[in-house]
Amino acid sequence: MLYIDDDVIVQGDVVELFRLSFAGNDLASFADDCHSSSDRSDHLQAAYSNYINFRNRKVKALHMERHACSFNTGVYVVDMTSWRRENLTAQLVYWMQLNTK
Repeated sequence: MLYIDDDVIVQGDVVELFRLSFAGNDLASFADDCHSSSDRSDHLQAAYSNYINFRNRKVKALHMERHACSFNTGVYVVDMTSWRRENLTAQLVYWMQLNTK
């Protein structure tokens, strides 16, 4: 599955994205650099600390690097067979719930 935000300007053939090798991964995502910005969010950086509640004790127990780069959620490709096999929807729901407590 290919997801493209409505504000993304496509300048090439998206078929190339479907030809990506996932190399055992479930998702291919894109980020030019961790400190990029846009006109809408020039104060935000693309680090996990902007999206995950690191004060949550369960998140702390994972020993995640809070300043590690996250990915651009505006464009990504998902291997849906792998997604279903790994039950990633349930994992995402878990993380969303964990992050709001």
